[in-house]
Amino acid sequence: MKRSTLGIPVIVLALICAGGCATTEQASTPLSNGQMKAFFKQAQDPRRFWITVYDSENGPVFSGSHRLHPNQNIELKFLTGPDSPLPMFKVQGRGPREFTALIDTSSKECWTAFETFPLLGLTPLGPPAYESFPDHVSDTIRGFLSVLSTLKMGHLHIETVLVHVRAANGGLGAIGRQTDPAPDLVLGYPLLQSLRFFQLDYPAGVFRASSTLPYTPSDADLVATAPLEEMNGLLVTEGMVDGISGPILLDSAGDFALVLPGGTGSMAKHVGLGDLVLRNVEVQSGEGLELGDIPLPRVGRQLLGRFKVTVDNFQKIIYFERPDK
Repeated sequence: MKRSTLGIPVIVLALICAGGCATTEQASTPLSNGQMKAFFKQAQDPRRFWITVYDSENGPVFSGSHRLHPNQNIELKFLTGPDSPLPMFKVQGRGPREFTALIDTSSKECWTAFETFPLLGLTPLGPPAYESFPDHVSDTIRGFLSVLSTLKMGHLHIETVLVHVRAANGGLGAIGRQTDPAPDLVLGYPLLQSLRFFQLDYPAGVFRASSTLPYTPSDADLVATAPLEEMNGLLVTEGMVDGISGPILLDSAGDFALVLPGGTGSMAKHVGLGDLVLRNVEVQSGEGLELGDIPLPRVGRQLLGRFKVTVDNFQKIIYFERPDK
């Protein structure tokens, strides 16, 4: 995340967003000077939200975000059907209006479209402005950091949520991961990392999570475990593809089984994720998937979708379980 040279201007431009909550993708066009000025007219110092900003070698670090209430659990149904399970469900901002959220463990940030920004009730942070580019997908348009006072995921509430607003008209672009309709909000791994655990039950089409309560897998259904590692804001595990070991990125929203850096369509004879061993896994070319320049193998939901996948952030373990009967 980088600091922008933008200041806090004084010109006001009304932000107009027509239609429903779900974003309809259009051709992306950068924001005009007037739109940028109107956006940063609303900026507030991070300290007003009890957020402390520290400098580091990798850019600014924000302490005090993604605050949780204890002992809150949720179980939310996916909005998509069993033929194409996609971890999308309804959430709320600080008001009663509902928005569609997509869980994307390959994203280092949470994202929303410029059109959705005023509806969610976000407040830009600055000065200085904090900017970031989405490197998990092919997108050259930057986003500017804002804060959402409360994100309501059913009965689980997360306060002071950091969200990047894409600085373009026309929706989320590639960040929406080619879903139809595109999500209003993309929830990346840093937010999910604040939870005690979260679970993607693809076969049942359910997202489960807890703020502070632990998770115990079923001995009868547990297939394998893998070590949980965080690499520069990414959810990775140690694995192996055809004898080559190294970190593998878990991409909860990617519509593929396996993508290799620079690879073309083929078949991997042996894929290991911790104790989980899979054979004859289709390798898909990254062309056409609008994937960013992350030099790691990625496993997507065509592979993960066979299991009930639980990410235990406290124990640093990923559980792979058989679907519930």
